Amino acid sequence: MAADYLPLQDGNRWTYRDAATGQEFTVRVGTPLATMDGRTYHRLIGYAAQDVWARTLENGTIVYLDEEAEKERILTSFEQVDGGWAEAPLRGCEQETQVDGKGAEYRGRAGVFAGALTLKYRVFSCADTGLVSEVYAPNMGMMSRTVQTIAG
Repeated sequence: MAADYLPLQDGNRWTYRDAATGQEFTVRVGTPLATMDGRTYHRLIGYAAQDVWARTLENGTIVYLDEEAEKERILTSFEQVDGGWAEAPLRGCEQETQVDGKGAEYRGRAGVFAGALTLKYRVFSCADTGLVSEVYAPNMGMMSRTVQTIAG
């Protein structure tokens, strides 16, 4: 089993604060839902542009249930992708992501964590806005998210 970079267990919650503005946002894992095929999804709230039913695959990839298409789609992958970039859906703008660093040490307000992974993003459809990067610590979750806004 790969490292669990965003543990989807009922009740997990992460609150993030912008150091400059004090603005906060929270990512929360809600009550699980078991489907007829035996898969268990958790409601993932605040992580993407909309709340989704999500689960973690054995390789650590987070998938969400696309209810309209009735199939799973990748929400966040922590694996290197052939060609370098992968689609990053439900981020508000059309974006792609890639693993930028794996196994690094992360130092932040929450502490020091070994084995951190950084995802970097590039945006196509929104000028001057979108995700820039995210840092994840194994079995802890997303430690930081850098966002570009029209204000800078």
